[in-house]
Amino acid sequence: MPELLGLEADAWPCPRLSAHPPGRSTAATTTHIDWTKEEPVRQRIVDYTCSCRALVYELLSCGGHYMIRRTHQTTSPKVFYAGPWPRAVAERVWMMILTGEAR
Repeated sequence: MPELLGLEADAWPCPRLSAHPPGRSTAATTTHIDWTKEEPVRQRIVDYTCSCRALVYELLSCGGHYMIRRTHQTTSPKVFYAGPWPRAVAERVWMMILTGEAR
């Protein structure tokens, strides 16, 4: 695992409080999400994946719409956003990420 913000991976204990999305899938059925760097003005975190991994996802509520934020926790964090979607669509995409069906 890459270095996490200057700490060794073993020094970053997993609290086991949130979901751990599966690793990369080689399945041809994996849906690819279009990610952008465009940050929403207002945002509230609704759900998130565990921060023990280098790649963290967050489901965001943004003024009536929903987005997903993907953060690569490296020395210089890289942040990307997908959406906005209505709640039902965002929750479906969120579940696809958690089950490894989407990246």
